[in-house]
Amino acid sequence: MRNHIIAAAALALCLLTGCAGRSVAQYLVVSSMAVDCSSAPITAVLEIAGEEQNDYMTLQGDSYGDIFAQAQRRSGRQVYLGAMQGVVFGGVPDGKALLSQLTALQSDSRISPNLQIALCENAQEFYSDGADGEKLAALLTLQYTDSRRSSLKELLNLFGAEGRDGLIAWVSTGDGELILDGVVPTGSSDYTAVWKPNGFGSLLLHRQEEMRLTVTENGASAGVSVSRLKLSRVAVEGSRAKARFSAVATVQSLSGPGMSRETLEEGLRRELMGQIEELDRAVMQNGKSDLLGIEKRTQLMGLTVPEQLYRKTDYSVDFILRDPEGLLER
Repeated sequence: MRNHIIAAAALALCLLTGCAGRSVAQYLVVSSMAVDCSSAPITAVLEIAGEEQNDYMTLQGDSYGDIFAQAQRRSGRQVYLGAMQGVVFGGVPDGKALLSQLTALQSDSRISPNLQIALCENAQEFYSDGADGEKLAALLTLQYTDSRRSSLKELLNLFGAEGRDGLIAWVSTGDGELILDGVVPTGSSDYTAVWKPNGFGSLLLHRQEEMRLTVTENGASAGVSVSRLKLSRVAVEGSRAKARFSAVATVQSLSGPGMSRETLEEGLRRELMGQIEELDRAVMQNGKSDLLGIEKRTQLMGLTVPEQLYRKTDYSVDFILRDPEGLLER
């Protein structure tokens, strides 16, 4: 892993300075960075790529330019930021504070716009249990958010436009592994309130292709897969919004004395509404985040948007119920 970063940096430096220029050993190659924003000045822990193992350098400064200049003076080597894969922030209270940090990073042309961004509880201890920039980039690609959506450029685009909120990964370390504890919507009022999407939320946000549910009624249990979930309609009545979801549900199994289509439809709708209400409480109500883009949709319809409309929304769900094996009672 370390050799991979060094090799990539060597190639980039060769292209930039010519292969007859200085060797990569003359550069301080920053692989990732953990930034503590809980107090001023900021404290940054730089992960420095090495041939055999990575090193770490803790610095304080009023700006990233100051921090990188300190790193250069301390090491006696020119700082190279083109190989930096990720930055994890701790002590960020809200979106305004994070936007300030992201804007400062963007202003340094040496930093890639595809830099991966995440949040954590304690940035100064982030590397203490086996975390590194390579693991961070890999985790964000595989889990709730992908590498494009969690990049510096994409998050700045989300902060700069009104509409549906994005998601920022919240990570921790344990037993030498990097763990994704959940996500924080960009519009959330509290960036310490971590949300781990339930099945409905993960399906709606395209983090999984289907959701499996078990509906139990009168001693019978039906296994159902739910897919193709989407927010199909938004309307405004007075000061409240009405949002309707649609999905396709397929009966996978049935055990017990039997179940009618009507009974399963009623039980499935109850299960789905319970998960919708959980999403509403966790994100729209408590998090104050318009994760579904309710207000933007209302604007596009040419309607006046009542204040915090996304917190005053009534939900419903429609679905097509398929029974390919004929398991339900007729």
